[in-house]
Amino acid sequence: MSNPPNRTVNPQRGTSGPVSSGKPAREIRNRSLWGSYEALPRRTRLYFGVGIGLVGAVGLYVSDQLEDKYPASNA
Repeated sequence: MSNPPNRTVNPQRGTSGPVSSGKPAREIRNRSLWGSYEALPRRTRLYFGVGIGLVGAVGLYVSDQLEDKYPASNA
């Protein structure tokens, strides 16, 4: 039985895990926010963007409803 090409077997635990990218941990820790975003899979970035857009749209709708319900007083 052979291992899938993107998995390695840990001889101490006998379990398989994803192969590391080969980058030292230091480079990952020093990654910028944009670099971390770009490292996400495409689908995750899509879901993240759609989620941010939905939160913004709901916020605009709710603020309009609250403005209609509680109009600003002319002070």
